[in-house]
This record gives sequence, C-alpha cells and structure tokens, in this order.
Amino acid sequence: MMVIMRFGGPIKNESPEAYTRRIKDLFLVRAKYIIDRYVKSSAEWLINLPAAMTKSILQTITDLSDNNSKDDLTRIRTMFDAAHKEIYLLMKRDAWKRFQS
Repeated sequence: MMVIMRFGGPIKNESPEAYTRRIKDLFLVRAKYIIDRYVKSSAEWLINLPAAMTKSILQTITDLSDNNSKDDLTRIRTMFDAAHKEIYLLMKRDAWKRFQS
C-alpha cells in the first residue's frame, strides 16, 4: 500500500500548532511506512544498514511517536539522511561498478 501525502496549507481557522501537528502526523505515517518496508528486520524489502544505524532510526521513530517538541519536524525530515548516504556508498562501491563497464 502506497501512502500518498498531500499537505496543502492550513485548514481554515486552524491554529499554527494544529497545522504543525497535522504535518508531523503525516510525516510520521510516511516514515513508519518506510521503516516497515525497508528498515525493520522483518521488512519485505530489507536494506543492508549497519545495526547501529537501524537501531538509531527505530529509536528516533519511537521517540517521535511518544513526544511532541518543536524540533520534531526537523528530526523526521532528517532521520533517514545517514541511511541515504550509506545506501549510496554501498551502491557506489559494490553494485554500481558492475553496471558502469
């Protein structure tokens, strides 16, 4: 199931705090989808990440689900940055070389 996210702007008479919370909830839904699909050990399309990185991502999503602070949106937007770099390096070192020649 693919989750489609449409943010739009604030709903009429929606407070800035409510808008921020709604956006955070949308980001969390998408992040959980990515984690369930690619990061968890039971994932259908498990990617090869270091154990410490996987643990960090899982801890971050747990913290974000239980917490409500001002930096949550930044943490959600950046929680996969290290994994993105790691996958890129894996492709560059291993798989990509086979396709370049």
